[in-house]
Amino acid sequence: LKFGVQSVISPKRYPDLVERVLSLRPIFRDRFGAEHLSDIEFFDSEKYLDFGSIAQNIVFGDFLDRRSVFENAYQNKRFLAFLGQEELERPLVEFGATIALATVPILRYAAQTQELFADSPITSEELDKYVDIVADISLRGRSGLKPQARSHLLKLALGFIPGRHKTVLMPPLLKERLLKARTNFQIYMQERGELRLQFYDAQQYIQSRSIRDNILFGQPKADRGGAVEAINQHLLQLLIEEQVLEDIVDRGLDFQVGSMGEYLSGGQRQKIALARVFLKKPVIYVLDEATAALDNASQARVQSFLWTLRGRHTILSVVHRLDTIVNYDRIVVMKAGKIVEQGPYGELMAAKGALYELVGTK
Repeated sequence: LKFGVQSVISPKRYPDLVERVLSLRPIFRDRFGAEHLSDIEFFDSEKYLDFGSIAQNIVFGDFLDRRSVFENAYQNKRFLAFLGQEELERPLVEFGATIALATVPILRYAAQTQELFADSPITSEELDKYVDIVADISLRGRSGLKPQARSHLLKLALGFIPGRHKTVLMPPLLKERLLKARTNFQIYMQERGELRLQFYDAQQYIQSRSIRDNILFGQPKADRGGAVEAINQHLLQLLIEEQVLEDIVDRGLDFQVGSMGEYLSGGQRQKIALARVFLKKPVIYVLDEATAALDNASQARVQSFLWTLRGRHTILSVVHRLDTIVNYDRIVVMKAGKIVEQGPYGELMAAKGALYELVGTK
């Protein structure tokens, strides 16, 4: 189901499912919208998206060719021409300089942890570049910057997300100008039609977004206190009640997991590996820390299934949790690469040897 709601589907290939997903949009908003106002940023053409970048707020839609176009907007001639027409390029470069001046000292002198960069408008790979730009600003002033430095500051501003990036506050006047530019951008692009865009429309399916985002007609904010899990639970309830669950689960089987499962978590990769083995029904199962990345509930389900195989299959397991070994016929305890004791669980515990000590320390 998780893969299903994260799937991006083609309206041409699945027209019936798209129609049903669109029908769920107002139902979800009516039933759960008020409850999730602090968890979901609903798309509204009259409101600024605090959890969207400045570029996303101007476009208020998605590029159909590739999502990475947002990252490259600062290099797109047509987009730059629009910023010039709206007299936005200079204030955005100025705002980029403000972001850099506030952010670089924090990143440069604080402990450079993954968590620090996760909420930073400047990535770890870009830090040295912006350190140099800040140094140039100190020497020459903002007006003396070279075109390349100004381009990088524009990129920084266009990627700024006020809901995530807290080193500076977005000026209210700039926010107002960006909202006005949003309407003008739609007119500008419709007249030219050079970039394949789809603007957010409450009556239209967003082709580049997941099924979940299309039902929400918005996007989850930061996952505060399990907010995303609460949203998913209400989505599940809605899908069951509206009898759409089976269709979406089917689409989950088409989910593209990337090269070597790069889009999957460690737990998801383990579940798929286990499912693959269980489907093959081998005579001998060799499991090496096979549930190490799973939560307790998932581990319990795997163990329950393994017990159904007793008497028909041989199971050899290397385990990290000692509470999972109680029902094994024979347990081998190793230390420094050598077997120190072996036997049934009850006998080893009664002997109060190596296993007894291990269990006592857990």
